[in-house]
Amino acid sequence: MRFSRTVLRVLAFGLLVAALVGVPIVVLSVVGSPVPGADEVGNAWRSRQLSSDLVVRIGAAVFALLWLWFAVTAIAELWHVIAWRFGGPGVRLAPLPPGPSGLIRGVVRFIALSSVSATATFCSVVPLVRASVLPSMPAVMVASVGASPGVASVGASHTTATPVHRATGRETPYSLAAAIGRPELRDRIIELNAGRFGPGGQQWQGGVFPAGMEVVLPQEQAVPTPLGPAHAVIAGDSYWEIADDHLSTALARQATPAEVLDYTLDLMSYNHPLLGHREPALIIPGELVVLTDSPLTEAASVDAPPTDRLSDTPPIEHEVALPDVRLRAVADPAGGDATEVVPVVVPVVPVVPVDLESSPVPRGVPSNRTPSANVPARAADARPSGVLSYAAGLGAALMLSAGAVGLLETRRRRQLRASTVGARLARPLPEHAHTEVLLRSLDASERLARLDLALRSVAPSLASQASSVSAALLYDTGEVCLFLRGSAAPDDAAWKLDPHANTWRLSGTTSLTALAQRARLCAQPCPAMVHLGGEAEGGELFVDVEAVGTLTVHSPHARRVLRSIAASLAVSPFIDAARVFTVGLDGIDLGSANIERAELLDAALDAAVLALGSTGHLARGATTFNLRVAGAGGEAWEPAIVVAAAPHRVAADGVHADDAAAVLHQDLRAAAAGGRGMAVVTDMAVASAPDDGSWRLVFADGHHVLEPLGLRVQPVGLSEQDVAAVAALLATSDDSLIIDSPVSAPTVVVAAAAPAAQAAEAGEPEWALLVRLFGQVQVVSSGDVIVECERSKATELIVWLGLHRERPTRGAARTALWDLDVRDATFANVVSDARRALARAILPAAGEEWIARTLTEELPLHRQVVTDAELLAARLERSRGLRSLDAIEVLRPGVDLLAGMPLAGTGYLWPDAEGITSSLVLLATAAATELANHYLLLGDVDGVFWAT
Repeated sequence: MRFSRTVLRVLAFGLLVAALVGVPIVVLSVVGSPVPGADEVGNAWRSRQLSSDLVVRIGAAVFALLWLWFAVTAIAELWHVIAWRFGGPGVRLAPLPPGPSGLIRGVVRFIALSSVSATATFCSVVPLVRASVLPSMPAVMVASVGASPGVASVGASHTTATPVHRATGRETPYSLAAAIGRPELRDRIIELNAGRFGPGGQQWQGGVFPAGMEVVLPQEQAVPTPLGPAHAVIAGDSYWEIADDHLSTALARQATPAEVLDYTLDLMSYNHPLLGHREPALIIPGELVVLTDSPLTEAASVDAPPTDRLSDTPPIEHEVALPDVRLRAVADPAGGDATEVVPVVVPVVPVVPVDLESSPVPRGVPSNRTPSANVPARAADARPSGVLSYAAGLGAALMLSAGAVGLLETRRRRQLRASTVGARLARPLPEHAHTEVLLRSLDASERLARLDLALRSVAPSLASQASSVSAALLYDTGEVCLFLRGSAAPDDAAWKLDPHANTWRLSGTTSLTALAQRARLCAQPCPAMVHLGGEAEGGELFVDVEAVGTLTVHSPHARRVLRSIAASLAVSPFIDAARVFTVGLDGIDLGSANIERAELLDAALDAAVLALGSTGHLARGATTFNLRVAGAGGEAWEPAIVVAAAPHRVAADGVHADDAAAVLHQDLRAAAAGGRGMAVVTDMAVASAPDDGSWRLVFADGHHVLEPLGLRVQPVGLSEQDVAAVAALLATSDDSLIIDSPVSAPTVVVAAAAPAAQAAEAGEPEWALLVRLFGQVQVVSSGDVIVECERSKATELIVWLGLHRERPTRGAARTALWDLDVRDATFANVVSDARRALARAILPAAGEEWIARTLTEELPLHRQVVTDAELLAARLERSRGLRSLDAIEVLRPGVDLLAGMPLAGTGYLWPDAEGITSSLVLLATAAATELANHYLLLGDVDGVFWAT
């Protein structure tokens, strides 16, 4: 296959040279100058006739223009490829456009993509040159090259097949580079081998390689990415050809068709979710195909004969600086909440030769991932130290700090607005003042605002390309790096695409004002974004747990990390409407009504599915990221998040415990799809296939690594005392102000609901929630539980829906509730608040919601949510024609609902304009008059006075 590619490149190169040079020479020799003379044109104009010579010259002139366009296109594409190859990851190779221009650029790219030198067509013959020029080279063996120059490690897990040459005692870096046909690789060979040990134990510092030394040669085909080495796709590539080339290089022989087929299927299954194409076998020039480990290459590395360096050379002690990670709080080495450590093997750190056979890799744990390309070499090779592997305390909780401070300020403003003359705040306790100073010291609000605007500004572009954000890095300089799910190209010059890491980067010089222009068009698309901790380069790592589906934490500090995530979600500034269910974590709600505690993990999963309602059915094939961006149905599409810490107990309910556990694992794997509204964060080991792309925070060799990104992270961990300190601080905002003459709050009396049998006999509809319109506006459940909405507009929306059952449209509701145009996100948040408040009072039936989710303008209210006016009207209608005693029995409970004037104490503008207030007054008057007449017929004067 390499030979066929070489022949095709040579033929294409010859065709291109002939078109650029040969064709113009032939035309000039046959026709001469293609430009017609002025005399010829003048004679033709005067005689109104075209001579044959003039026709030929005009045709030659048109051909010259076309040739000039062809030459400019080819030369420009060649320059574009050269700039891409040497411009680094910041330069993007643009996709080919359709049409003739794309065809010409495709031919040039096919020729030049493998090399940018004059010997481009011979670069694909490098394996043949190696075989003929270096017959003394042994079979290619697998070695793992460290991140820092000059240090290589051999271990149980291998990232890529790297060619190694055993020196004969006469080779130099230049001679080896020239032998493989790439003299420019001399410096790269020096970088890879500087400091490596020879057979005698001495370090090579330059010059001739000593006899017997294993010289690491550069791997030309691989492109380093955070997910491992990758192959840059060019025109004509396929998964089969990539698999065949990789196996042939790794095995030092021609792979059999069966071996190529197996590896082809592995490549397709791993890369299809990353590339996001509908067709699994589709790859596009310019994309990167991650090269996974093959069982054949692993077997080859294990079966390789031991060398002297592996058996006799002492361990290499490579002293490096510690990674630049700041601890913002005092580390707690006690780790009181430690859980069982899950054995994990991650390719990292001090470079020590290891016996391959004595270092098995546990199944189910990824062993072929390297630290991120963003991590500097010194951090990637840093040895474990005495520094705590996680950041303990409130001094590192960025999202918790921003959310808690924002909530505290909001409550204080509300408290001061409701204050009276002479009211004053109480003096805070020293521990509360200390906690607030610690939270404000992070200055997290502006940084979180930058991340919020960045996510909202790119959301429409990503959604239009069927992509979404799975994680983000926020640096102190203001730079933002977004890790994408799927492939997408930015349409804003402020964002730069890194195709190798599949990330978008925003410079720190971009102002918030510039981001706000595009961010105002979209609500927050990633409400489940959580702060995980600090990354090795100094940035703060955020993960959208809804986008990744399931995030498992395998660490002795898992409980502290999960507590930090749950507490951050309780006050997250990104979450405006979401349900969070916790298992095994107490006291982390921080006063939020959206946090609920469950005893069992399966119970929490069931509650999360119930909270999602019909989201999964309505979403169909779309992700909630796309639905939020599009504003589909006017909904907020709030997620349901489960945060569970060990121990995990499974409710068998008469089923065998192993079967119940298997069902639980199946539910967790189903949630791992991501982008469907469900998120699970747990320290429970979820059974999965190796390298399945699942998201894990694993602890190994004194460090935490986030897979599959391969980022080294210092996660934030909180103790129970830390969360309790924040809860106590937030509780102070609810304390009453110190005033001279305190005023007691009015007592609210809720009338008990009539028994079901009596209500049915009186003609009342069956109801679960009652909207009280007469007197103080309230919504109560059949169990006398008052519905409390966070927004006053949410209660007004419920009242409006109860009075407009004939055509409850979103547009009509928005027009009635606001006298000016509001954003879609504002209305969606009000709808979600109303729906959530009703569900807290009493849960709807399975598969139903009190305010239905639709993708149309309709916004129907559940039939079991009724108004007291409807109950009174039904009783009044039922009483007609009855005897006085029976009519009194039917009417009196209805008249008893009249607690005051309709919609008393509200400032609603729409009832008067629609005549609703007058209608309610007439209804109440008619019912009271009818009841008084029946009492009068019976001679009950007290009854008459009671009714009127």
